[in-house]
Order: sequence, then structure tokens, then C-alpha cells
Amino acid sequence: MFTNKQPGEIIKLVEDKGYKQLLIIGGGRTNSLFLKNNLINEIYLDVHPLILSQGIKLFGDEEFKIDLDLMDSQQLGSGLTLLHYKVK
Repeated sequence: MFTNKQPGEIIKLVEDKGYKQLLIIGGGRTNSLFLKNNLINEIYLDVHPLILSQGIKLFGDEEFKIDLDLMDSQQLGSGLTLLHYKVK
């Protein structure tokens, strides 16, 4: 679903449809909006064996600090690692 609604409105819309989980795949601005509103409880990160000098930031230009607990990590081949974090 693509929308321009605020994070809280999106959560309500999803809950009203009977869903218990929501996967957010967005850019830095979208990710920051949900995280700053305490609407993210787990984060999955793919770490690729590649360094880029420019690109879309994971959480935009906003300043905040969020503590994470590593729940799991998996080697997926070709140097790719999947990290699964719990947001404290």
C-alpha cells in the first residue's frame, strides 16, 4: 500500500483491517517518522560487502539515539549478512 498518511494513521488503518504486523520498506524519511513515533519494535538490516560514498540514509538527517538488542544474525552467502534487532 502506498499512502501519504501519518504513521499513526497508517497503523490504525492496518489494525482496522485485522493485521497484527506491518513491514515498513521505506527511505530515510519514512523510517525516521515511524521510529521517532515509537512505532518500530524490530529492525532487519542487510549488510552487503559493498561501500558506497553516497545514497539514501537509513534514517534520514534527523538526530536521535535508539538502543538496539541483536536478536539474530545470518550469513546468507556472497558476503551478505542479515541482522535482526529488537528496538529497546
